[in-house]
Amino acid sequence: MTTVSRQDVLSAAVRILRDAGVDSPELSAQVLLAFVLGCSRVELFLERTASVPKDERARFRKLVGKRAHGEPVAYLTGEREFFGLEFEVRPGVLIPRPETELLIERVRDIFDSGRALRFADLGTGSGIIAVLVGTLFSGASGLAVDISAAALEVAGRNVRAHGLGGRIFPVMADLAAPPLPVKSLDLVTSNPPYLSAAELQEVSREVRDFEPKGALVAGPEGTELLEVLARKGWTLLRPGGVLLVEMGHLQGERARKIFSGWAEVRVHRDLAGKDRLIEAWKK
Repeated sequence: MTTVSRQDVLSAAVRILRDAGVDSPELSAQVLLAFVLGCSRVELFLERTASVPKDERARFRKLVGKRAHGEPVAYLTGEREFFGLEFEVRPGVLIPRPETELLIERVRDIFDSGRALRFADLGTGSGIIAVLVGTLFSGASGLAVDISAAALEVAGRNVRAHGLGGRIFPVMADLAAPPLPVKSLDLVTSNPPYLSAAELQEVSREVRDFEPKGALVAGPEGTELLEVLARKGWTLLRPGGVLLVEMGHLQGERARKIFSGWAEVRVHRDLAGKDRLIEAWKK
């Protein structure tokens, strides 16, 4: 019986994905094969001559075909590693991007790890920001707010998977009207929709065609939700509280104007040197 090695299977998949023009064809093939075989990418290379059973080859080919049509790897595997933790990711929620690590880093820089932090993550999606705040700060508790029932189901499973069910609470609500008392929070975080309708046409097809448009596009200008969050954040935060919001890389100057009435406003750049995060402190 003819055997087909892991290396043979990977090489064929990489050719298919490269010809299809998808992002990172080698990485995509490796992640998908490791997922199918239930092993790590390191194990793929350590045992590259091991044979791949027929059923696993068929399953892998099916996933590669979907990837070749642009479907993101995270949706195909149902998971994504972010900031050292594993999270469930499904269609209907955004796939986390490295840029969002900047927001988490700023939370960690600003607050002492033992702080009894009260916070809300508005537009939480899969709950990744809320889970990370709860994980990094043992005394933190807060709401993970989203208007999407599908997103909140994923967020709830991520909260429970990381043992935070008693401190982080997924709540269905519009980010403009979370069910929280005024001046009750130390921190508000958000990675809201921040693309304009025109900018949506400029992103990659796997983002444009597969990720939820409602979590990507804010409106004609792209900064509409920055204005909403500025108003709501001011209402919810205690004096001395801070709001951290991810934004589009061309929105730095507009963000400074929107938050001009706050005590202190900073725009942080991501690793690519692009404006990415607005940090605003309440008086």
